Amino acid sequence: MEEAGGSQGHVGRLMSEADVFIRMPDGTRLAATLYLPESGGPWPALLEAYPYRKDDLSTGAAEYRRLRDEGSYAVCRIDVRGTGTSEGVATAEYPPQEQDDLCEVIDWLSRQEWCTGSVGMFGTSYSGFNTIQVAMRRPPALKAIIPIYATDDRYTDDVHFGGGVRKAMEFGYPLSMVSMNALPPRALPEKTGVGSG
Repeated sequence: MEEAGGSQGHVGRLMSEADVFIRMPDGTRLAATLYLPESGGPWPALLEAYPYRKDDLSTGAAEYRRLRDEGSYAVCRIDVRGTGTSEGVATAEYPPQEQDDLCEVIDWLSRQEWCTGSVGMFGTSYSGFNTIQVAMRRPPALKAIIPIYATDDRYTDDVHFGGGVRKAMEFGYPLSMVSMNALPPRALPEKTGVGSG
């Protein structure tokens, strides 16, 4: 994988921010935002990956901001394949390709000069589910996970909770995903100085 494309800025006093693309083995580029502490380093990296448009519709996730602003970790937030600013096509919810991609992202993060080689993954709901799914593949650099409101049994614990059918989930969620995926991606510059390929 290689990195290309992004812009840099600052978050608070302790973090630098860079929008980057991480290239997958098939050439598809996944859009990521990296937050790197401005002091010390290298740091362990934390990864959150989901389909809810990291750049505009879901910038305010509380657990993400807390981990980002603590300043003890490099934090990476990524749009999964075919969503947000990432390239490709979103074919299903939690497809095997997504897990392959996230294992590649974990490996890429672990090899950056600013990373200690240790990566953690976290997330709520969707990103909690894919955290569990990726951990089951045991990528060598993944050292810890924090899945929140997530389960390894999506049939009984998610869509059919309590043996019923959750009408709001069955109809509302798919419509919101179609709407989000119809939005154009955010344009990013083609070069950045963060990390290495």
